[in-house]
Amino acid sequence: MRLTTLISIILALTTNAAAAAMFKWTDADGSTQYGQYPPAGVPAEQVKVNPQPASPQPAPSPQQRLKEL
Repeated sequence: MRLTTLISIILALTTNAAAAAMFKWTDADGSTQYGQYPPAGVPAEQVKVNPQPASPQPAPSPQQRLKEL
């Protein structure tokens, strides 16, 4: 029972970390930087991060591909 609780807590914490905010800013060298925490005193904009959706259609099986030939 305790192992299940521990695993649940770890999964919950990991899920929240994936939903953290992302920021974009330009550093002193003029390079664009991305991160969860922009440096203090630097103008930064929050960036929306959308995870890539799973492919809309599953890849055809080898049997289906053979039928198409």
